[in-house]
Amino acid sequence: MTKGNFLKITSALLVATTLNLSAKTYATVDGINITEKEIAMVNPNLNINTLDATQKELLINKMIDNVVLTKYALKQDITKSTQFKEALEQLKANLALQAFMENQFKSTVVKEKDARKAFEENKEQIAQNKQVSARHILVKTEDEAKQIIAELSKAKNVQEKFIELAKELSTGPSGKNGGDLGWFSKEKMVPEFSTAAFALNTGEFTKNPVKTQFGYHVIFVQGSSDNFEDIKDGLIKDLTLQKFQVKIDELAKELRKDSKIKINK
Repeated sequence: MTKGNFLKITSALLVATTLNLSAKTYATVDGINITEKEIAMVNPNLNINTLDATQKELLINKMIDNVVLTKYALKQDITKSTQFKEALEQLKANLALQAFMENQFKSTVVKEKDARKAFEENKEQIAQNKQVSARHILVKTEDEAKQIIAELSKAKNVQEKFIELAKELSTGPSGKNGGDLGWFSKEKMVPEFSTAAFALNTGEFTKNPVKTQFGYHVIFVQGSSDNFEDIKDGLIKDLTLQKFQVKIDELAKELRKDSKIKINK
């Protein structure tokens, strides 16, 4: 990958990320709000929502330090220096490009019918690389697993009940997250688990306990990559990013024609 392509892809990902950030204000310093977007602009590879309380507090205090130091610096003669003026011009250029990229991304639309067409055209490849999104409840005994299955069989909303029981009863590390295992391929799990999980359709759970070396599992499948409805939103996002990147690449190619470019070896 060339440096130019890397920078364009990085910009595209940053645009896609910042557009979806909340306006939540984490702190205010002399009327200046520190929001999720400001944090992402300074730390593009960091998601504050994934941090624990201690890490989040450290990050917010670091952002507060940046604000007070910036306010102090602006009161000094540093703003009159050549170095500052050059950096300011570069910052203006970067912000102009960022705003332009955001507008271009917002105007990039992928319709559901286009996503479905892409899905149908790649069905064979999707089938070969099938993944499922599943939750599980891990318990020590078969009787415990059977009791959980009995409760799920009576539930009006199986997914809600499954999450509730996983948090309450599962001995696995994913229990606190409602048993959520995310998306995984067949090879990622032990054979007994994968066989059971990949035999289920979206919205189904195992009617018999699944025994593995870890104990007894009850598995619930909440999505399958070979089901268009299950991956539609993610597919549209991916296709939008691809379409946006193509648009930017084509524009850059056209603009190069009217530019005098010299690359020093």
